[in-house]
This record gives sequence, C-alpha cells and structure tokens, in this order.
Amino acid sequence: MNTIENNAQSRENSSLNQLFIDFLKTETLYHKDAAYYPYPFEDIDCGHLYKRQEVNSTEQMKQLIAESIAYDSRDSTIYYKAKLELPHYIKIDVLDNEHYHAEAFVNQPDSSATLHFNEASIGIPQCFDKTEITLLGIEGDVAYLLLEDKSKSIDYSYTRPGYEFDDDEPTENEKTEWKWKPYREGCNIDIISICGDTDDGIKYCQMGRLSAVVRNNKGAILDFQSLCEDFRHYLWYRNMDVVNSYTAKAFEELQQRFAPIDGGYLHYPLYVVRLQASGHVDNLDVTVHSHSVRPLVRLELTGKFVPRYDHYADEPTLEEMMHQIATIRNNNADSLLLKPVVATYAYHPQRNTLAVVAYLPFCYNTQKWDARLQFSSLTINSIEGIVTLEDDEIVRGRLDNRPYLSQGPYGDAIDMVTIPTPISSNDTLRGELRYYYPDYEATRYDLPRLPMGWRYEEESHTLFIPRDDFHYFDTNNGYDDQGKYNPTIGDIIRTDNEYGLVFERPLKTYIVIKKVRTIGGTVPFTLALPAGPPK
Repeated sequence: MNTIENNAQSRENSSLNQLFIDFLKTETLYHKDAAYYPYPFEDIDCGHLYKRQEVNSTEQMKQLIAESIAYDSRDSTIYYKAKLELPHYIKIDVLDNEHYHAEAFVNQPDSSATLHFNEASIGIPQCFDKTEITLLGIEGDVAYLLLEDKSKSIDYSYTRPGYEFDDDEPTENEKTEWKWKPYREGCNIDIISICGDTDDGIKYCQMGRLSAVVRNNKGAILDFQSLCEDFRHYLWYRNMDVVNSYTAKAFEELQQRFAPIDGGYLHYPLYVVRLQASGHVDNLDVTVHSHSVRPLVRLELTGKFVPRYDHYADEPTLEEMMHQIATIRNNNADSLLLKPVVATYAYHPQRNTLAVVAYLPFCYNTQKWDARLQFSSLTINSIEGIVTLEDDEIVRGRLDNRPYLSQGPYGDAIDMVTIPTPISSNDTLRGELRYYYPDYEATRYDLPRLPMGWRYEEESHTLFIPRDDFHYFDTNNGYDDQGKYNPTIGDIIRTDNEYGLVFERPLKTYIVIKKVRTIGGTVPFTLALPAGPPK
C-alpha cells in the first residue's frame, strides 16, 4: 500500500533549488524573449469552471461515455469528446445514423494521494509512490516545483561531450504497433487528458498521473498553465540549440553550476515545473495517482448518438450564472471608470524594449465584445526632455503567455504596448486611456413570482413576456428546479403584444440581463518606468 512521505526538513542545498528556478526563468527567456515584472492583474476566480466528477460505479462510467459519443452523417464521422476523466479506450461501431454499439475499457489507479504545498513547505520534499515533489518557491502568480520520478532510471550518457548518436531510423516494418498505456509520459500537471485515434479506429484517452488545484490567499481556485521539462535533457539540449548570445550565455552558466553537483549518467529523471496561475498563488494541492492500475473494466454500450452540435453543452448552471452576475460593475462607487490599471509588464532583452499593459478589471462588463481599452497620446518624459511616441514606434499586441486573460472578449479590455527602454530611473510614461464598456442590469425571477404583465403556463412550460420588455435582453436564461440550464425548444411564439418561450422542462428560475447603456471616455495616466529588468 502506498503511503505519503513528508520529509520534515528542507533540502540541504538551497542553491540547487535556486538553480532549478533560474533554469525555468531562462527557459522563459528562450521561449518568449521576456523577463516578467510582478503580476499586475487582479486574481481571477475560476472555481465555478472546475467540474471534476468523482466516478464510483460502472454505471457512472457508462453514462459519461454515452454523453461523449456523437456522429455526423454528412461526412460519416464519429466524434468522441471524452467526459470520463479516467484512462480508457473505446471502439465504436455505427449501426445507423442515430445509433451505435461500443466496447470500452477503463483503468482506475490502485491508489491516490493529495499533497498540500504552501510557503511554509518550500524546500520540503513530499513523496507518494516513488514520486517526490518539492515546492521550490512562489513568486506572485508563479509557483516553481521539482518532480523526481524514482520509479525508473534514465541513461543520460548522450549528454556527455563527444557522444556519437546512431542516426539509423527504424524502418516501417520495425515500428511498433499501438499499445495501450493508461498514463501519459512525463509529469505534466496541467493537462488532464490526451485523446487520439489509432489506425484501427480505436479512440483512446490517456491521463496524467498528476493534477493540481491552485488557490489564492482567499481560497479562490485559480486557472493555470505549466511548463514541465526534463531538467537534465533540456539543460544539455539548450546548450546546443540556442542561437542568441544573451540566452546562450545564461544556459552555459547554468550548466557550469550544475556540473560540479551532478555525477555519472544514470539518474532518476528530474522534472522542473513553472506553474503560472490566473492570480497570486498562495497554496496548491497536487494529486498523485499510483503507477499501478486496477485491471481493465470492460463496458458494452448500445445507444443513441448525442447531437453533434450541442448548443447547450457549455451553458452555465444557475450557480455559475449567479457567480457571473455577482461580478457586474456599473457606474457607481465601484465604477470601472475609477479602476483602470497601468503597469510595466515585461522586459525584452533581445529587442531592448519594455512592455507596458493597461487593463480594466475582469468582470461581467468586460467579458463582452463591446468593452474596449486603448493607449493613446504616449510620451516618455526623461532628464533629456519629452519624447512623443509615434504610431510606428509603438508595437501593440495581446498578452502572449496568459491565455485566460488574452483569449476571448476580455482581451479587448486589455491593451499592451512595447516601447523603447527608459534612459534613467526617473523616466515616466504619460498618456491617456480611451475606454468604453457596457452598463448592465441583472434580475432573477423565481417562479411563480413574475413582473407585472408576464405569465407562465405550467402545462406547456411556456413563459410569456411583453414584447417591449423582451427587446432589451442581453441574456435570458431559464433553469429547472435542480439549477440546471433549461433550454427553449421550437420557435418563439409571437403575438402582437408578447413573446412566448417554450422550455424543455418545467421552469423554476429565469435570469434576465439587459444592457442599460455604454459608458466611454478618456482618463490620463502617469507611470514611473523601471530602470532595469526584473530580478
């Protein structure tokens, strides 16, 4: 039986831990040509998006698999979007345009453990089933981790100077056939599953052995992405493939720092992880599954395909909708007009430039496509005078390393410009921010209570709304008595005075969000520019 081991003492060589952190920072320079300043954004609570489902029976497995199988008769293609978060593979046979027969095989880990990390546990290794994890440090929105897989050794002799590689490629006949492996290779912790297809028409879903939940100091769950690399391999590889002198020198120094510590070439793999979250990291839980798995569970299913284009699959539940409504910020004491933030974002050593970012807070108003923010009238004020930045001297762009901020509508409420580096520590950037965003009003109706002029017919599940009221809705969602999204069916019933919405199930709650107006204008700003790169 696997047990959790917690070594209640820090690693003796803290300089080695710093070496791993420095390597990950240099990897960021390699991939992005960027060193980032402290995280300037508000924390984004993503807890309502985490819908992990415990699976305790074969019936649950079958239900989740059945909800994942779709078919498009137009191109005779089976689509499988795995909802079951366990390693499995499946063979699906089409019976007709609406029905299928499938045979699935599912693995479950023998055991699992959740390891907790916070600032107090920095440098203290924790181990479960020969997987040792150490929190190396926390810096704002980034946590650095070291993962050592003691279940196997790898021969790193190819990293020694003068090693000669065998260039012979395997022939087609020598290539191995597909073999089921429940777990993905490596120690990535931000990818729950990797799905694919074999030449024999088998669809498979491999899982990662590690997963994580990241929180801020208020307990909010943060979204995250991570960079995970085999340290010994990439320390060697980067000293061959880096072309720019700035980064090449940094990797060379790292290799020199590690060489006196390392010895021999047969080692447990060391994976270094840079975990970047949607807010300031306070603590994290890492769940580790055992290397061993239980015997495959065979499931046989015959059923009906789910719709290929399910417009309601990602609609928010009532709980999620109320979370969104709670973030509405209108033109009052908590107005977005008072909240724009301007901050230094990144230093680019190869280009010798500085990235500056401005943003409106992440809220319901700024998650719509009609919210905008943009720099204008920029000047750099230095000891040598005032320099006006012309359009051709400014590079505009979106955040390149934070998809939870830059993707989707919220990306338009963020503007980033790249400017020449400051001349001295007293330089300032001045200018204006042009902005506009919608003002919203949200109302929740729990039936049978409804506004005057509205009515609900229980037998037909139909809600009738006066035409004048309906015209102004930005969002109108219905929910059943379980808080699940309740879609409308068929066409809207139209009369001279009202609209009728026919719901799939009995209606319990109706949410109305309407746009009141658009607020816009300009605000001035002054930003003190740093004299050098971030530490």
